Amino acid sequence: MRIFNLLFTVFILQFSECGNEYSNTNIPENHLSGSLQSTSEIFESNQGSPGENEDTGGAQQPLFHEVTMDLSRLDEEVFEIEEDEETGGVSSGLIIPGEEYYVNKVVYGTNVLWESDGEWKCTHVEVHINTSKILVIIGYENERNLEYKGMQKHMGGLWYETDDFDDILVDMMEEPDNLVSKSMRLRRCG
Repeated sequence: MRIFNLLFTVFILQFSECGNEYSNTNIPENHLSGSLQSTSEIFESNQGSPGENEDTGGAQQPLFHEVTMDLSRLDEEVFEIEEDEETGGVSSGLIIPGEEYYVNKVVYGTNVLWESDGEWKCTHVEVHINTSKILVIIGYENERNLEYKGMQKHMGGLWYETDDFDDILVDMMEEPDNLVSKSMRLRRCG
C-alpha cells in the first residue's frame, strides 16, 4: 500500500502545476480525478500526434482523408468542380479537393497521370478539352514548393507528359471545328 501511495504522489507531483516543464500539458481533468490510470496511458493519450483530433478524446481521427481523383468520374461530395468556362471552343474546368481531403493520386480511368511519393499532395487540377485533345495540368505541393505536371492525350490516343501548357492550350483554341459536346465535359458521379 505504501508503494502505491508513493507512486501516486510522484504521479501527482509530476503533472501538477508547480512550474515544472509539464505544467502546460493538456491533460484532461478526468485523468487526475476519478479512476486512476498509469502514467504511460496518460502520456500516450495526450501525445497530440498529427493524426489525432482533440475533440475525440485522443482517439485516432485523421485530419485529412486520402483520396484518388479519377478525372473520368468525379465525386461531387469530395471535389469542388468549377467548370463550363468555354473559350475558343475549349471547355475548361478547375477541380479542387474538399477541405478535409488530400489527393495522393490523379487518374483518368485506369491511367495513372500523377502519384505522390508520400511527400507531395495534389492541390488542384485544370482540365482543358476540345474535340481532339485533353490537356490536364496537375498542381501539387510539399512543405516548400508548388510544382505542375502536364499530361496530354489526343482523342483515342495515349497519355503523355508535356511542359508546353500554354502553347498546347493556344493550339487547341485555334483548331477548326473544336466545339465540345456536353458528353465530353467533366463527368461527375455521386
